[in-house]
Amino acid sequence: MQDVLTGSWNQVRPLIKSWWSQLTDADLDSINGRSEVLISLLMEKYGYSEQQATYEINQRLGEFERQHRAAIGF
Repeated sequence: MQDVLTGSWNQVRPLIKSWWSQLTDADLDSINGRSEVLISLLMEKYGYSEQQATYEINQRLGEFERQHRAAIGF
């Protein structure tokens, strides 16, 4: 999860905004590719448990990574 967030932050940032629309631009600035900040914000804004936030992030980033790999021929 952290590798995708950090390594692809500029690509993932708009997706995160679309997946979790309650996150503001200031929230996204504070996340800046750090999973622990995203988890904390999802817990705060959506009432997720840490486990639920981690699961949601892993699911969505996993799908992003699969699509990205398919697009570049991996």
